[in-house]
Amino acid sequence: GELAGEVGADEGTRGEGETLVERRWLAQRRAAASAEAVEAATPTAACTDQHTMCGVWAEAGECDNNPGYMRSTCPRACNECDFVLKKSALCHRPASKEPALLPGGINSMFESIVRQHRDRYEVEVLSQPPHGPWVVVIDDFLDDEEVNALLIKGGHHFERSLAGEGVTPVRTSQTSWCNVPVCEGDATIKRLKARVANVTGIPTTNSEHVQVLHYGIGEFYRSHHDQNASPRSPWGPRLLTFFLYLSDL
Repeated sequence: GELAGEVGADEGTRGEGETLVERRWLAQRRAAASAEAVEAATPTAACTDQHTMCGVWAEAGECDNNPGYMRSTCPRACNECDFVLKKSALCHRPASKEPALLPGGINSMFESIVRQHRDRYEVEVLSQPPHGPWVVVIDDFLDDEEVNALLIKGGHHFERSLAGEGVTPVRTSQTSWCNVPVCEGDATIKRLKARVANVTGIPTTNSEHVQVLHYGIGEFYRSHHDQNASPRSPWGPRLLTFFLYLSDL
């Protein structure tokens, strides 16, 4: 099984210690927050047409004929500013939101994982910079109750795993997402997610849904770059993936 902890780098709390680069970066963030506050005072400023032909297209009836494109591209010409503002509020990251990690904080995060949790778990570092990316193994992280909860509550509905936006020969497994009440609301699953957050220092609100994967004989997930989002997206770039192996390999 795989627990894909997709963590937004621009949400959560700030790490300890600030370099000169980090202070400059935070100053830029505060300046952006001030600009955002000004924009919030004039909400129509966020509602602008993205193409010079919007007015012509609107007069030709394209707002009704092609609403999907026109509402996003020509909201002002189509009188759809309310739609744009509502969409922005639903999927929006305030510039004042402090990140889970500052630039350059990955090393300190993994060093903290290794240092602080060796007394409770058997922690092994398989790889670390400068010779490779961070790969840390934590043995005996799950108990039997948690394994069963992941298999029963998490494995409620399996479908062909996707990579990016579609099916790809790079990945042949089956995936069941823990995005339904029977799984998300399970007390054991919640306890497990809280422990993952405690070990990584990344809040559960920064993580993707748990996903349970099944690999049949000969199935695989080839080497890949595990990043799908722009750093400017509301959830930010992925920081790490936390895998939970439910069977012996």
